[in-house]
Amino acid sequence: GGMSRAMLQLLAILPCATAIYLGFYQDPAIQSSQAGANLYVAGNIGLAQQARAKGMANLLHTEGAFLQGPPFSLKPDWQASWAAYAKEAAPFVANGTLLGFFLGDERVHNCLDHASLATMAQAVRSSFPNAIIWYNEAHSTVESGKTKCGSGPAYTVPSTVSWFSIDMYHR
Repeated sequence: GGMSRAMLQLLAILPCATAIYLGFYQDPAIQSSQAGANLYVAGNIGLAQQARAKGMANLLHTEGAFLQGPPFSLKPDWQASWAAYAKEAAPFVANGTLLGFFLGDERVHNCLDHASLATMAQAVRSSFPNAIIWYNEAHSTVESGKTKCGSGPAYTVPSTVSWFSIDMYHR
């Protein structure tokens, strides 16, 4: 386990930045605002509006528009589904309720292929060129290619993703 030497070297050369956003994952009651959070991952527009009323910026979950599973794969009608989702989201991006979109949590680890993740990210970027696009992945998938469906190719972050994070649980 642990981070590879290359990953540690990369972390050593990254500049330090001041955090602009603080958010908590899985907060359906939007209680994290009481702990100082100012970023909310909304499951729908209604929740995004509630979080905005509490002074929070929002990223909207997109996986319902794109994915079926588990194991995860693109829906056969993902293009029409995303077009409808984007049309609904557009006024809320325009008025600042939505800062951007969340592609999902550990989807490649849960068998989504890299090409499908890149397709999702590109579809969001094409619809919303200035939006934040966030994706989170399991550290084992990023570090060694291990997924619940076996070993995959070397991990690459889609170039259209703005924010990328990993889950690394210590046992």
